Amino acid sequence: MNDKDIKAQFTQFSDTLLVGLLAIAFALADGFAQFLLGLAFLATFAALIVSGGRKAREGDKAPPEAP
Repeated sequence: MNDKDIKAQFTQFSDTLLVGLLAIAFALADGFAQFLLGLAFLATFAALIVSGGRKAREGDKAPPEAP
């Protein structure tokens, strides 16, 4: 396993942890706090989708040829 794979797994774990913590906080909150946490959750989810799309496009590039 190379460094790139380890970094990708750590990033996926931290993203999942962040979304999970936001979901727990949302479940425990009420009123205006729940509204703010909902906005934070949607913003985080949108950022994950955008970064995932960017990673997919970078993965589509052909690797450079070795000399």
